[in-house]
Amino acid sequence: FFFLDITPANVVSVNGTLKLNDFNIGIILRWNEKENKQCGFPAQYPNPQWRSPEEALNSQHLTEKVDVYSLGHIFFRLICGHEPWNKWEPGGKPSKEFIDSKVKQGMLPTIPDHVRNSKDPEVQAVLKAMLQCYTVEPTNRPSARSIANTLNRSLEKLTKSSQHT
Repeated sequence: FFFLDITPANVVSVNGTLKLNDFNIGIILRWNEKENKQCGFPAQYPNPQWRSPEEALNSQHLTEKVDVYSLGHIFFRLICGHEPWNKWEPGGKPSKEFIDSKVKQGMLPTIPDHVRNSKDPEVQAVLKAMLQCYTVEPTNRPSARSIANTLNRSLEKLTKSSQHT
């Protein structure tokens, strides 16, 4: 299943567990048995602020990696305190054309210096995961499972470190 609408507004906390909400534009994964690979699907999400580079390029063969890229935006919001792309133009609301042009060029939202240079290991763990999600080429972008494993390893290190202090 491709969610295609991963934004902070669609992440809810239920008894301390984060869950996705609003499945209205999701697509069920289909498999091409002839070619032994998943079928792609056309770009359809209209909000450029959350789109991946391949969506901005109007690719007709998107994969689940669009959701991984959008997960990077969730991490961005979590550690930067604002939504991606809001700091690029006066007033904080850049145009669709502006965002599309930056995303097509493989540019990332500006990561504030206080985040990039943070000594906080938790911030650095989320920053690392975010940058992995933001891999421009979808075939090189890690899977959601790989991102989860990276974060779990970081959590284990942080837990061990806090037990020794």
